[in-house]
Amino acid sequence: MHQIHTIGCSFTKWIYPTWADYIEKHYDVKLHNLGHSASGNSIIKKKLYTVEQSDHVFVMFSGHNRQVQGIDEAYIRDNINDNEIKSNLLNDMRSDTRSWFRTLVPLSAFINKKSVTKHKTSKFHNYYQMLEDIYDCQNYLQAKGIDYNFSMWQGFYNDLSEIRGYEQKIIDDHKYMQNPIYRKIFNSIDHDKFFQNIKKGLWEHMVDKKELVAVQSDIDLHPSTLCHFDYFKTYIKPILDQKIPNKNNIDQLYSQAKNFSEYYLDKGSTDEYNDQTRAKYFGMFEK
Repeated sequence: MHQIHTIGCSFTKWIYPTWADYIEKHYDVKLHNLGHSASGNSIIKKKLYTVEQSDHVFVMFSGHNRQVQGIDEAYIRDNINDNEIKSNLLNDMRSDTRSWFRTLVPLSAFINKKSVTKHKTSKFHNYYQMLEDIYDCQNYLQAKGIDYNFSMWQGFYNDLSEIRGYEQKIIDDHKYMQNPIYRKIFNSIDHDKFFQNIKKGLWEHMVDKKELVAVQSDIDLHPSTLCHFDYFKTYIKPILDQKIPNKNNIDQLYSQAKNFSEYYLDKGSTDEYNDQTRAKYFGMFEK
């Protein structure tokens, strides 16, 4: 059986079917969906490093503002004196959506940097680090000889200091391009491996289509499952159709995606991702 790997944040694995889930619904494949809520690009890269072989890997990169830091028991003991911060930190480490690659004995994990320190990084640092993470992923996949494609959760140039829904503020990286290593890494990325121009992602795919905007929840700003279906059909299906016979059920999937999205539009949930909520909404999707 063919094996497909998908990696990303909640735009890749959410409480209802995403573009990644439609791969398994449309093809007889073993899908390894390594996406997880709140994952930043450093975590996405680390998850990619666990993939040794695959028929195809699809990576949807997350926000440049999601910075992580590796910590252990000694770090907490020696650097965190405030008991409230220490308690919150330990709670983060126990959470499946706020820590990654966690071991409890001995204690170690990667967690969101803002949970550890109030120190702020520059936009230049964040944008450069994202480019380097993308380049690292590209080099790993090429070294392993694994076929792949990249995409964005939303446009690379979006200023994520404030999420603005349909009209996201854009940054101009012209001044960053004057930095030689920033320019070198940006130009070393194989941009042809992206579904869209790097300035656009799944969110912009939704904004550009009236049918998808019409079923976009104002409560849950994750793109609707109809948007995910349309994204899958537009970009992923043409690639996998050349490799794997499909189940000839594309019209059925469209109908299910449309019906569920219309339902969810009024019933939208702000629940944190968990297996129970996911099972509930996946069951509703299948009805």
